[in-house]
Amino acid sequence: MILTIVVCVLILLTYGILERILHQKRLHSIPTRINVNGIRGKSTVTRLITGVVKEANYRVVGKTTGTSARMIYWFTKDESPIKRRKEGPNIGEQRRVIKEVADLEADALVCECMAVQPDYQIIFQNIMINSNIGVIVNVLADHMDVMGPTLNEVADAFTATIPYNGYLVTVESDYLDYFKKVATQRNTKKYKGNNS
Repeated sequence: MILTIVVCVLILLTYGILERILHQKRLHSIPTRINVNGIRGKSTVTRLITGVVKEANYRVVGKTTGTSARMIYWFTKDESPIKRRKEGPNIGEQRRVIKEVADLEADALVCECMAVQPDYQIIFQNIMINSNIGVIVNVLADHMDVMGPTLNEVADAFTATIPYNGYLVTVESDYLDYFKKVATQRNTKKYKGNNS
């Protein structure tokens, strides 16, 4: 009985390790990975960045989340709805997205951060997408029950999407200096966009 349990645990552990290695290999086959985070406007910014990267002649795939999650491809004007499993939206669906993007041999992925809980944002960035460009759209009072109770805590949660040795793009806000400080600690270059 104990031997059976040990064997089952070893099989599951081996499967998990192999899945993680394969996911990392797929991630690194996508040279540019952009993680868009914030409270409002993430889908719009994801679409805009995807469009700009497409116009620069990159093979780019964009992914929006929310109630109308979509995939956006460089080779068509049509957006494709994401077919979700019974459990609904979760960051695990990102593995399937990464597989598809890698199979398409895309140059870039622009992905709206679908995680709200701070711990999930860390997992989303560090394991699921490992972006080399982080975009923080804004820090507003929403999802305070999960990310709050203060705006400082919301801003702190968003720092999870600031990559190491990459790029951060954000806008003028009360948290700009804080984001710059974290980016500097991570050896990440900082760019301030115009939010007008």
